Amino acid sequence: PPRSTLFPYTTLFRSDVALSPKTNLILNSDFENNATDNNPWMVIGSMEGSTGGISGSLSWNGDLSGFVETKSNIAVGLYQNITALSTGYYYLTAWCFSSGQGTVLGVRVDGVQQKEVAIRNGIGYQPYGFKFEAYEGSEIAIYFRSVATSTTAYIDDVVLHHSTTPPTTTLSTTTSGSLNSLISNSSLRVLVFIGMLFLVCQF
Repeated sequence: PPRSTLFPYTTLFRSDVALSPKTNLILNSDFENNATDNNPWMVIGSMEGSTGGISGSLSWNGDLSGFVETKSNIAVGLYQNITALSTGYYYLTAWCFSSGQGTVLGVRVDGVQQKEVAIRNGIGYQPYGFKFEAYEGSEIAIYFRSVATSTTAYIDDVVLHHSTTPPTTTLSTTTSGSLNSLISNSSLRVLVFIGMLFLVCQF
């Protein structure tokens, strides 16, 4: 199908970050390599009619795309593992289509879910994306999964981009209440310091 004129190729849905394919960390990101051996895309949960893999039925760009097809409430997904080469922010984008509800695009870092977005059903291919944090050596798992009955979903042109800006661990691990307390305590320390400095200057 032709590309949408409303959504340029490298534009993230629900994000303000544009990605360049030349920085892509995903292998076989366009699914055009349909080799069954050493394919970086793996299928999990394929049983009782639910299946996934690479298909030529409905692609966004090129001849092939990734797909998952669910039967009898058996969840099935495609995923790819990437080792984070450096610490910082990572940005993921992909073009996705789902014939029903219950399809998601997400990421796990070292086995912990970081982000997940729902794929809107029945509206054709749309771009989806988000950013997340990872540290050097972390295992990043990108997944495309469906849990709905009798749903076929497709994914194409997946891009994962790394930013050199390091993650802010204080903000990501501190609740708003304790952060406000930290700010208040810091302000108090500053006021005390200024008061002491004023007294010293008087002498």
